[in-house]
Amino acid sequence: MKSLVSTTTHKVKTVEVKMSNMTFVVNCESHYIVAKKSTWSTPKFTATIKETGEKLTTLCGKKFLKTQMELINSKPHLFLN
Repeated sequence: MKSLVSTTTHKVKTVEVKMSNMTFVVNCESHYIVAKKSTWSTPKFTATIKETGEKLTTLCGKKFLKTQMELINSKPHLFLN
C-alpha cells in the first residue's frame, strides 16, 4: 500500500488489486473529525480500472466496492476492448 497523503487531519492511501482479468487501482480516504468525541471518519473507497481508466464508483464502503469489482472482473468483455 502506498500512502499519497498522510497528515494529522487527512489520509489517502492507494493500492493496486490484481484480479484474474484486470487490475484495479483502489483509493482509501479518511479525515479526522474534531468534535466532542474526536475520531477518524469511516474510510471511503473509490476504484478505477487500470487498463481503461474507467472510474467504478464514488465514495462507498469496502464490501460494496469488493462486490462491484468481482462482478466487473467476471464480465471483462463489457469493460475491456
